[in-house]
Amino acid sequence: MTIEEVTGAQDTKFWSSWNAFVRRFGTNPLYLGGYVEFSMRYPARGWTPTLVVMKAGEKIVGAVGLKTSGVFGARVATNLYPVVHGTDFVVDPEYEKHFVRRVLGFLLDDLRCQFLDLTLPSESLILPLLKETCLSMRLKMVSAPLKDYQVEHTVLQVEGTWDEFERMRGGNFIRHFRKIEHKLGNAGKWRVERLYLDGPNSVSRVAEVEKNSWKEQSRKERGNTKGDPNLPQLFGYWESKAQDGDMPRLWLLVLNDMPIAYAIGAQLNGVAFLCKTSYDHRYANFYPGDYVQNAAIRDQFDSKVISTVDFLTPLSYHRRWTDHRQLRERVVISRTIPVLTDIVNSLSASAKVRQVYRTVVGRTHSTPIRKEVASTP
Repeated sequence: MTIEEVTGAQDTKFWSSWNAFVRRFGTNPLYLGGYVEFSMRYPARGWTPTLVVMKAGEKIVGAVGLKTSGVFGARVATNLYPVVHGTDFVVDPEYEKHFVRRVLGFLLDDLRCQFLDLTLPSESLILPLLKETCLSMRLKMVSAPLKDYQVEHTVLQVEGTWDEFERMRGGNFIRHFRKIEHKLGNAGKWRVERLYLDGPNSVSRVAEVEKNSWKEQSRKERGNTKGDPNLPQLFGYWESKAQDGDMPRLWLLVLNDMPIAYAIGAQLNGVAFLCKTSYDHRYANFYPGDYVQNAAIRDQFDSKVISTVDFLTPLSYHRRWTDHRQLRERVVISRTIPVLTDIVNSLSASAKVRQVYRTVVGRTHSTPIRKEVASTP
């Protein structure tokens, strides 16, 4: 068994092997090569992206995507993606225990990380293994469910047919979407287009909605001129020339040949992620965001291959489809003595220290010390 760190550009052979491994054992489409490669090419400032990969011969049997950074002399490893994306360890079940032990040893010894600050789904099979392994390796581990509802995920279990689901949700659910169709019909000709987000044409159509979206208006009011921070990764995926089946799906609600709402999704092994939804604020009274998202969800029922729809966020309007929430758990691991952990926690929580730190390093943006430095939940 070998374990290695992948930090830079890799050839097609590596990504082909990576995708084959993720398709077999993963349930998170954002772990497919195109998304990971894009995140590694354009890392967050101050962070070094890395894939920790374990191989049996030439075959990948375990992997986890991370990023590392140094803060106040302490090196921290955390999730490659933002917490909302819910990334987890991907591993062949035969090698789970061995992989967890090797990863912890590699991060703490080889990469010299003092802290591992991870967020995992509460139902992750890796969580009990981490607790067991930390105990045997005499590591300090603190874990607790995150209380911030923003890191929860709305999750819909796909069971039965769409007609059965509509009847279960009740008359108000059906009437809501019939009213939207009536409004759209009075406004002109409309349709829902189903595409792949696979090139400049589909990207430009999303951008057409985005420039008049309610989110864009809100960002401008706050002085943000860079647009939605989550779109570049989705837009950049087609540039990696991935297989068509891995491309993000795109649903467009088009009225009089003009797109007024979109939903972007991705899927893997029976799990569909609804990564992004937005609409033109000028048509807000039509509820176009609701309608295009409902079309995307309906297609998951019709596909016969999807068992779970993950909304990635817990927004209140998701309750139209389901009330079920999936929790996240924060895990902090270190081999430092508790007093040192407490000192770092206190420093990271100090607004004055953060202000001095930003001045010293010349940063003008908010340094993510509070979220990224290991601390007791």
